[in-house]
Amino acid sequence: MHLEVEMPPECFVTEIARGLRSAMGVPLFNFDVIKDGRVGNHYLVIDINYFPWYEKLPGYEMILTDFLCSMVQKEEENHAG
Repeated sequence: MHLEVEMPPECFVTEIARGLRSAMGVPLFNFDVIKDGRVGNHYLVIDINYFPWYEKLPGYEMILTDFLCSMVQKEEENHAG
């Protein structure tokens, strides 16, 4: 069996993320996408994790810290305004 790995365009993945974030109302999540090899550019979201583990992502500590700080800042702005 021969498998080809092809990442979808980053802008496409970003649009999926925006749509999922809006639909779920959850700011922190990850998802898995696969390409259906039988149908041209047809991708499927096969897994959504609302509290993902990021240890495989290079620099995840800083990304997660920045995200949490931005959430705290938004919360403070909401209470101040």
